[in-house]
Amino acid sequence: SIAILLYFFFSDKFKEPRKIIIITFLFGILITIPAGYLNDYIFEVFSKKNKVNNALIGGFFAGGLVEETLKFLVLYLYVLKEKAFNEPMDAIVFATAASVGSFAFKK
Repeated sequence: SIAILLYFFFSDKFKEPRKIIIITFLFGILITIPAGYLNDYIFEVFSKKNKVNNALIGGFFAGGLVEETLKFLVLYLYVLKEKAFNEPMDAIVFATAASVGSFAFKK
C-alpha cells in the first residue's frame, strides 16, 4: 500500500502537501470500520444458499458499492475543500491515498 502511494505521490509534478495526503490515507483506514459493519449487514440481510447470489452480493454490493462510496465520501467531504486540490492529477493522488489506506489494515 505504501509503495503504491509513494509512486503516485512522486509521479505528481506539483507536489501535494504531505499533511493532506496523510490525513486522506488515515481517513481511508477509518472507513474500514463502517465498511465492515455495512458489509456484514448486507450479507446478513441478503445472503441466500445460492452461490451466484452470494458472489454478487459480496463482489458488488458489499465490497464494491459500500467501500467505493465511502472512499468517494472521503474525497468529496474532505479533499475537495482543500486549496491544494487544483489539478486533475490531484484527484488521482488523493483517491489513491484513500484507497490504499482502506487496504492497509484489511484482514
